[in-house]
Amino acid sequence: LNATTSLKIPGSAARAALMVDDLQELIFPHLFALDTNGQPLKGQNDLTNLAATCRAFLEVALDVLWRRVNFGRLIQVWKARGVVAQRDSDDPREMGFERSPTVEDWQRFEYYARRVRHMRLDCLPVKTRFSNDFATAVLERSMHPRLQVDQSPPLPLFYKMNSLELESADAESEVCAYVAVINESPGLHSFAVWNTS
Repeated sequence: LNATTSLKIPGSAARAALMVDDLQELIFPHLFALDTNGQPLKGQNDLTNLAATCRAFLEVALDVLWRRVNFGRLIQVWKARGVVAQRDSDDPREMGFERSPTVEDWQRFEYYARRVRHMRLDCLPVKTRFSNDFATAVLERSMHPRLQVDQSPPLPLFYKMNSLELESADAESEVCAYVAVINESPGLHSFAVWNTS
């Protein structure tokens, strides 16, 4: 062995260690800080860059980025696909369905929803039928045959979610979406409701 070869061995070992998902799961959250509302303070760009830079980092980085979300952030996935659109206002709560989600739309939504561990549901559109339309879409999703070989029903949307916060000034008008999210969260063990009226 020469000096060059012996210097490469530790680098190779370090690279191999960084490819272990368990180690990534311990390291990556330290790159990402949240405020008390679960919104990013710092590190979102770092994790996004990690996810975009290396396939080996993608899944763990996305898991950390989507671990704690606001419902509105999840709905942005559909906004980007044209399923929902902004209505006559700059208020992010003024959003409505443009069309029913396709199987591909649901697959993209599920790709992120499966990562959610904690969600804050405080931003439902208030002047639209969004709550009812979302609940209807979730119900239709569970009844449609999937593009799976065994035609099995889909997994619950939020099967890893264990904590949910609901914040509402008008819980009665939003109850459909709340029930849809709760029904799609079999591991839910922490539930808080805040009335802001």
